Amino acid sequence: MFNSSGNKKLGYVLGALALIVIILVINDIVGGGNRERSKSFRSELVETDTADIVSISILKKGTFDNPVKLTKKDKEWFVSQAGKEFKAKKSSVERIIAELKRIKPERVAATSKDSWKKYEVNDSLSTRVLIKTSKKEEELLIGKFSYQQPKNPQMQQYNPYGGPQGKMTTYVRIEGEKPVYAVDGFLSMTFNRELKDFRDNMIVESNTGDWTRISFTGDSINYNLTKENDKWMLDGLMVDSTKMADYLSKANYISSNEFIDNIKPTVNPVSSVTIEGKNFTGPLKIDAYVSADTTYKYLISSSQNKDNYFGDEDGKLYERIFKHKEELQLQ
Repeated sequence: MFNSSGNKKLGYVLGALALIVIILVINDIVGGGNRERSKSFRSELVETDTADIVSISILKKGTFDNPVKLTKKDKEWFVSQAGKEFKAKKSSVERIIAELKRIKPERVAATSKDSWKKYEVNDSLSTRVLIKTSKKEEELLIGKFSYQQPKNPQMQQYNPYGGPQGKMTTYVRIEGEKPVYAVDGFLSMTFNRELKDFRDNMIVESNTGDWTRISFTGDSINYNLTKENDKWMLDGLMVDSTKMADYLSKANYISSNEFIDNIKPTVNPVSSVTIEGKNFTGPLKIDAYVSADTTYKYLISSSQNKDNYFGDEDGKLYERIFKHKEELQLQ
């Protein structure tokens, strides 16, 4: 028989052993759960450092043999497809890279290959995005998009800020892995695009506050605008400041997606404008040609975007760039 002192010691020992067992069981459960989660759930879908990306190939559904490819060369980006290469629009590339950085899985939607077709992340239904650095490659398969209505859409009419927003979800898979992930957002809006959507479409992108001289030449326009003491003069005479301000506000940022690659001008331009200013590495020149194709009234080119021509179907682009002196003179 044990005395009371011995019983107490035995109780302490058994209690300590029980505590150790409990801790081991808990650790096993938690550790096992974490190990299982690490196998089936990624916290990052794009593990590549986006600063190291040298190319991004986008293969839209049904166009796997004709990808749109963005390639970095000497700190500049170019876009190519079917053997044709053009300078890429910087903001379009930055938007793609920012989206890649933003992609975070919210949950695992499925874990088996049988679900790929349902979520459109198999080879034939997905948009594939191949990301390359100098050291590695990663490939995303962007699939089905779903939208969940807000719980109380009726509240929108009472909310001055537009009411509750719905939930947008895109399903994504990593090439070579089975799990399908649910990701916040509408990824197809960023990735499922055409070649022209990535081309540099700028005709003029400049701070008009730096402009000091604008020279118009051509068949029907021939005059100079010069900035003197912060006031614009037209061949030495004051211009209408309101009209001039309106012109400058529309001339500082001009773009077009009407790329013309199969027509080249065969004659001299009918109108030209040369812009000089502070902080310029050289004059900015824009030319307008009469188009040989009757679809377009003019072809427009810019020294800021060499080797590209833009179609001007109704002359509105021409009117925005080129002004007759009567349009700016004081009445």
